[in-house]
Amino acid sequence: MKAIPPPPGMTPERPRQRLEPDRILVAAATLLESSGTDFSMRELARALDVDPMAVYHYFPNKTALLQALADHHFSRLGELEIPRRARTPRTRLRFVAQAYVELASAAPMLTVVMARDPGVREGVAQHFARLFGSAVEGLALGTAHAAIAGAVLADYLNGFALAGLPASHRSLVEGVDFLYRGLAA
Repeated sequence: MKAIPPPPGMTPERPRQRLEPDRILVAAATLLESSGTDFSMRELARALDVDPMAVYHYFPNKTALLQALADHHFSRLGELEIPRRARTPRTRLRFVAQAYVELASAAPMLTVVMARDPGVREGVAQHFARLFGSAVEGLALGTAHAAIAGAVLADYLNGFALAGLPASHRSLVEGVDFLYRGLAA
């Protein structure tokens, strides 16, 4: 029997693949890192081989998608505990810095997006602030000074990661130690 072509203007039905948020995030991360920050939700839907409205079912807009992507990628920060062997604020800050740079270096375009859009980095900033607070515990910092120092360190680490330097690079330790001396003074 001969297959009947679809009516003009309609495409043959595509095989249905189960669309889930994790699948969307993986495709978005790939598209972001390969195409840059200007990808569209339609391009993402094309990459997933679904109707664009299917993506909007899970993420109401591109900002919400990028925020979920940042939260997903940097979720390890929320789970991270500073090792007991890191007993001083200096060694704890080094640990936090290296962990953050490893994550940021793995997704440079996502790091660029976070630097540009405070809404996208909101969840990541909360995880980082918790870790930073644990790292500087024992230093006589007020809440306002700790927030400023954490933001300075996060900006430094983002720049470090975007420069393409590995988390093990000597200048990372030197920069963190410089910040620590200022905090401890």
